Amino acid sequence: MLRLWRERLIIATLACYWAWPAHAIILFGRPGTTENTSAPAGTFTNSGCEHSLFFDFAGTVVGPQHILTAAHLKVSTNAIARFAGLPHRVTGVTNVAGTDLQLLTVDGRFPAWASLYARTNESGRTATLFGRGQPRGNPVFVSTDGTNRLCGWTWAPADGRPRWGTNVVRATFAPGETGLGSPALIACLFDDTAGDDEAGTTGGDSGNGLFVRDRDGVWKLAGVALSVEAQFNTTAEGDGFFGSIFDRRGLFELDETAAWVPTTNTEQQRGAVLLHTRVSTYASALNAWIAQSAGEVKLLSATTPAGPFTEHDSYSVEPFEREIQVTAEAVGRFFQVVGSGSLELLEASPDIVRLTY
Repeated sequence: MLRLWRERLIIATLACYWAWPAHAIILFGRPGTTENTSAPAGTFTNSGCEHSLFFDFAGTVVGPQHILTAAHLKVSTNAIARFAGLPHRVTGVTNVAGTDLQLLTVDGRFPAWASLYARTNESGRTATLFGRGQPRGNPVFVSTDGTNRLCGWTWAPADGRPRWGTNVVRATFAPGETGLGSPALIACLFDDTAGDDEAGTTGGDSGNGLFVRDRDGVWKLAGVALSVEAQFNTTAEGDGFFGSIFDRRGLFELDETAAWVPTTNTEQQRGAVLLHTRVSTYASALNAWIAQSAGEVKLLSATTPAGPFTEHDSYSVEPFEREIQVTAEAVGRFFQVVGSGSLELLEASPDIVRLTY
């Protein structure tokens, strides 16, 4: 089985995956546009949605001032990341060499963040996936012995709705194992074996997270969406289509020369492959970078003027405007600022309190 995985991944990495980044979530058994658009509950409560960044760009909050995302999104300094009601300006970008991982540093402080999964036992574990963008489009059928067999769906136009779903980690790969210079990877399949919530990534979700539950019961970030096998055709001619396919039998895919050829290994692996950059391989370096970073301006708060003052749970800093924002829940607290002089109130609205320093 491992040999078959490796053969498919080598071909697809060269021909498809790096060219077609992953973007949003399609669900196997939920055809509507509103399913799985609120945070998961029950077994999947606190399984990563609360740390996910869906707007401006996709990513996961992994530290008090840090976001982990996909480098191919090309997020740069001065970009704005909106999270928990506050805008945070990106002040630093660290690319993890030889991977598609990018660690962003922001001004201010996030109220909570995801831990990184550091173990190497991801295979076989149930995972939660998050994304935003393109829902199901038209069904894709293959004619077999005079009957039409459903094999997946094309991608509909993006609707901007965050969604979640589940999958199972089918394989993991060390750096270089799927091709010269390839990063460590997690591979899942979009097939018909994991129930209605089984998720496939589509167009708008690169950079979002894949989470698995650790033995302490906490869901931790194990992968960052990289790419997906998505370009297929029902014949050997024409442009084909982009879609989420759970049964590749009878379809055509592109080979290394960009020619349409019948899909291969369909009995062993019927579903399309989803790839995430594997976090555990790089967790030690990422945690070291997170521990070293600190903003120049730090907001402290207390319930009385005499203190004690500690760093406020959640705030954003706009260095160019010399402005700090906190949510309205902070009304009634007393503030100090470290790294600057005086602190004055600019505005208090029902949602945001603006301070200047």
